[in-house]
Amino acid sequence: MKKGQKKTGIGSVINNQLIPYEDEEQMVVAQWLVWNEVRFNHSPAEGDHTIQYRRKQHAMGLFPGFPDLHLPASPPAKPEYKGTYIELKRQKGGSVSPEQRDWITYLRANGYYCEICKGAREAIPLLRELGYTLKNRLARECIFLSSTASHLIRGSQNSYEADRNGNELCQ
Repeated sequence: MKKGQKKTGIGSVINNQLIPYEDEEQMVVAQWLVWNEVRFNHSPAEGDHTIQYRRKQHAMGLFPGFPDLHLPASPPAKPEYKGTYIELKRQKGGSVSPEQRDWITYLRANGYYCEICKGAREAIPLLRELGYTLKNRLARECIFLSSTASHLIRGSQNSYEADRNGNELCQ
């Protein structure tokens, strides 16, 4: 934790502003993708693990720096790309490692759309711009305008069920 940060259960306070953790941002983007029925995968490289577990993950093919999200289908609005990779960072803080830059360079050179996004507020508009949304569907996404990801996560399951039944997302 950096100087000026205060630990909370739902992010950290930096200069009196609550900044969600990267995993909270990731859950918001994942829920948005689920709501829009977009196939994706998350590479679970984060977290504090023992050296033995890290070695096992590496032996199974999980390498440092690989982007957080992989959308295997070509972006509907940019079909010239093979698929999309997103490296998600916190809204404030968080830096891109040399390994992450290397993966992004490699993937771009091989025909994939790759982007680094600071939080769900950058990732979701990018996904919309790339065409990863359902057509002819009420897309009331005001739930994503909340100031903290924790608020979004607390009600996500109920919101998802309501949306699947044709009701409004925002309650």
